[in-house]
Amino acid sequence: MPEELADPIKQDRMKAFLWSAEEWWGNCLVRGQLEDVGLIDMPEPQPYLDNHQIDKTFPTLKEEVTSEAGDKYIQASIMIPCGNIFAHGTVVSCKRNAKGSIIGHAHGSPILDSWIYDMEFADDKVTSLNANATAKAMYAQCDPGSNDYILLDKLIDVRRTDDALTLDQQKITVNDTTCQCKSTKGWFICCQ
Repeated sequence: MPEELADPIKQDRMKAFLWSAEEWWGNCLVRGQLEDVGLIDMPEPQPYLDNHQIDKTFPTLKEEVTSEAGDKYIQASIMIPCGNIFAHGTVVSCKRNAKGSIIGHAHGSPILDSWIYDMEFADDKVTSLNANATAKAMYAQCDPGSNDYILLDKLIDVRRTDDALTLDQQKITVNDTTCQCKSTKGWFICCQ
């Protein structure tokens, strides 16, 4: 920035940096000296001009804000029931008609939102779901504390530490009645 270049403190810092760089690397070669030591001089870069551009300046581009920018469902990872199993998928985009317009109408309330979303599964299949089904699947996999429920495919391995309770240690007696208090303390499972 021009005001930074005019700042005397920044100028001192730049001089100190250049001095330390020269101290470390020595005098460097300038462009014209590269051929003297057998290196090819770097060509001057030419500005890129497309077929419709007549001068060397680039036009200012306006950033296009799509209606789905900031959508709470896009990139959501959800589980959808497919027959007897749950399939894991990711919401990739809003479904559009032939003219490119989004199908349905957005609304702040999930019940009144009628957008349709494309959901991609691990096997690269894409299916369409309406906003209500997407919201229902998202909220169904969370508990009231906003923690995700995770479905397990299978257990791979089990490990027991020294502080795991034995069956005898799990027995408790209350009012002359002995019962077993189950505990998972000291047990670890590896699952898929």
